[in-house]
Amino acid sequence: MELSKMLIKNVRICLRSCTQRCRDSVPQTFYYQKFAQLCSVLLHNPGLKLPFIFIISLGILSIKALALGIDPLAVRITEAPGAASKGSIVLSNEHSEPITVKVTVRDESLKPLRERFPDWLTLEPREVTIAPKGTADLSYNVEIPQAALGQFVARISFVENPASIKPQAKIGFQMRLSIYLTATVKGTEVYASDVHSARWVPAKRKYLEVMMKNTGNVWIKPKGQCLVINKATGVSAGTPLLINSKFPLYAGRAVDLDLIPEDALEPGEYQAHVSLKFPDGTQFVAEPLDFTVPETVKTLSDSTLSEKALP
Repeated sequence: MELSKMLIKNVRICLRSCTQRCRDSVPQTFYYQKFAQLCSVLLHNPGLKLPFIFIISLGILSIKALALGIDPLAVRITEAPGAASKGSIVLSNEHSEPITVKVTVRDESLKPLRERFPDWLTLEPREVTIAPKGTADLSYNVEIPQAALGQFVARISFVENPASIKPQAKIGFQMRLSIYLTATVKGTEVYASDVHSARWVPAKRKYLEVMMKNTGNVWIKPKGQCLVINKATGVSAGTPLLINSKFPLYAGRAVDLDLIPEDALEPGEYQAHVSLKFPDGTQFVAEPLDFTVPETVKTLSDSTLSEKALP
C-alpha cells in the first residue's frame, strides 16, 4: 500500500509538470487541452478511484510528451489575398535514441474554403529521423488565393514511428502531438458567435456551464462576462462571472464555458446575460438564457456527507 501511494505521488508530480506545460506552452493543441483536463481531474481529486494502470499510463504519456520538442507551438499568418508566406517548424529530440517522426496535415478550414482551395498549404518533408538531442526542420509554404475569405486552418500532427521505439517501451499506443497553422486573409475577417444555452452543474465545485459557438470565419479567444440575475427578485446574484478563455475557438466550432461563481447560487430560477468582446472591438450581447439551480439534499455515503440534486 505504501509503495502504491509513493508511485501515485510521483506520477502526480509528473502530471503537474505536464499540466503546467499544457496550460502555459501549448494551449492551441487539442490533445494537450484534453490531456490537461485529465491531469487536473487527478490532481484535484486525490480520492478518485481510477485503475492504477490508467494513472501510470498518463504518467508515461506526460514524460513522452515532453521528449519531442516543437517550435513554434502555433503558426499564425495574416496575409492579403494573393500573397504567400514561407517559414519552418523545428522538431527537437530529447530522447537518448534516434526517433523517426511522421508528419500529417489535416485541413480543418470551413467547408467552403476546404473544398475550393485544397492546395493552399505545402509542408515538407513528411517523415524525418532526428538524432539524439538533435533537431530537424520542416518547411511550409502558404499561398493565399485571390478569392479567399476568412481563415485557413490546418492541424499538423507528429507521430513517433513505432519502429523507433524499443519493444519493452511499447504500451499499446502511439504518441501524437499536434499544432495548428492558421492563415488569415487580411481584411476579410468576420467576428460573430452564438450563445445558445446555459445550465447549472451541481458538481463538487458548482459552476455555470454556458455553451457557445463561433459563427464567424476566424478564430477567437472568448472574452467577456456573464451577469447572473435571480428571476424572482430581479437582482444580480453576485459579481459578473468573467469569461477569459486561453484557448482559441476556431470558426464553426462550439465550446462549453465553465464559469465558477465566488459563492454557490441558492436554489431557484435564474437568467444568464452573456456579453462578449471581439478582437476588432465590437461587442456581442446574447439573449438572456434561463437556467435552474435545483435544491440539494444531504445523503450519507461511505461515511461522508455528499450532496445530490433532487429530481
